[in-house]
Amino acid sequence: MDRDNLKTLLITANVGSLFDHKHLLQPWLKNLFQAISDKDPDFIAVHCQEIGGKNFTKSMPNVDSWISELMTSEALKLYDKARIFLDRDYEAHDTFTALGSLYFVHARVPDVALWDFNKSRFVQLRDRFEHRGPIEAVGEVEKRKFPLKFFPNQVLSRKGYMRTRWRAGVATFDLVNVHLFHDASNLDGLSQTPSVYARHRRDALMWILDQLRSGPPVKDEFAIAASSGSGVKGVEDGGESFSAERLPVPTFVFGDFNFRLNLEAYVKTVTQKCRRTEQRDKDGHLSIEYYRGDDRVLTVGKKQFHSCTHSREFFENKHNWLGQLDFEPSSFDSSLFEFPVTFPPTYPFSEGASERDATEYMATRLPAWCDRVLCSSSARSAILCPPEDPTQYGVLGLQDCMGDHKPVYLYTLLCYGASAADSHCLMENADFPPPALLSRLLEQPGVQVKMSERNGAIYTHVRRDGATICIFKETAV
Repeated sequence: MDRDNLKTLLITANVGSLFDHKHLLQPWLKNLFQAISDKDPDFIAVHCQEIGGKNFTKSMPNVDSWISELMTSEALKLYDKARIFLDRDYEAHDTFTALGSLYFVHARVPDVALWDFNKSRFVQLRDRFEHRGPIEAVGEVEKRKFPLKFFPNQVLSRKGYMRTRWRAGVATFDLVNVHLFHDASNLDGLSQTPSVYARHRRDALMWILDQLRSGPPVKDEFAIAASSGSGVKGVEDGGESFSAERLPVPTFVFGDFNFRLNLEAYVKTVTQKCRRTEQRDKDGHLSIEYYRGDDRVLTVGKKQFHSCTHSREFFENKHNWLGQLDFEPSSFDSSLFEFPVTFPPTYPFSEGASERDATEYMATRLPAWCDRVLCSSSARSAILCPPEDPTQYGVLGLQDCMGDHKPVYLYTLLCYGASAADSHCLMENADFPPPALLSRLLEQPGVQVKMSERNGAIYTHVRRDGATICIFKETAV
């Protein structure tokens, strides 16, 4: 590996379908292994939600065979260091989250350590180990279920977050697995924006960010390395634990955020000049239907959403018009950053097995980008975007059946060595490319520049062969 760059593959995958529909497991594994083979990362993080499936009391035993296939796979045989944290103790109702965080480190990475939250120090990673069952006492991971007040209707479900802290070379970063609340009813989203569920998601994610800001303490290790000219101590084999003033730690938050589009605005747009009717089934459940002449355009019920142009309209997302309805991430623009989303909504895909099912959405929800990889402002400074190895943000298994959620990945280079501060990382907020840098980028074969606007800011995307290699942001005045 390049001693200054850590090739990093971050994946979020809601795997609930895998354990209830066994035909989905092999396509899921095939796409994961293919991504590893293609990208050859140094460090892999797979954040999973709904471990054991929706029927977890019956399907939890299937998790063992899934983990076994991962650990014995040819794709991961050179990853000699690993940690697997599975929250599968479903009988502990007050703490159960069904989260699973899987980490694999290539043998060519010589220096990697994991923070022990109990001992308040880094512990060198040298082996593979799987933590099963109750993991509340495990020091290498912090897991918390959301307090009851954050749950809609104050009814507990499998929602919370799981955090690990890593040190590779002189770089320290946090990885946070998150699962936020789903929409229990489409009708609420149709009546108000933001919906009650969106408000609960916002408050819960704000709470997570507050927890991350409050600890644990750690020194700025880039500064330590730069001033000492040596590696960072503080691991179990010789260094002291960190107790100095806390400084921002690069943080990646990736999981199933359950973010939904503005349903109210969508319906208003597609049902112009339509006749609205209300229907109730034999059990009294309400559904709202929209007609243009004799043709039914749209049906919305509690767990029903059917458009006359349902799947292709959303999968193709022409001119990215659905992106204009993607409002929930904007609540965190001051804290979290996301690379441009150029892939179809990731939920709710069909759980069938046919080739057509791979790109079909179920007629239950307005499709949305539930699954995402977000990073803190300090993480942006640690991201490298060299033209020869551009950052990639996309989905796995776009043309394969992967369950109701498509896994989302971020492949990027992280600053690893002490000299990384001299590299061209992603530009900070309000920085615009210096003419010399922009000119040098544009001289690369196949490079183009694309402009976009979001929330009052102008983004300049420097692209090569259709992939973003660098992004600059200029705040509009």
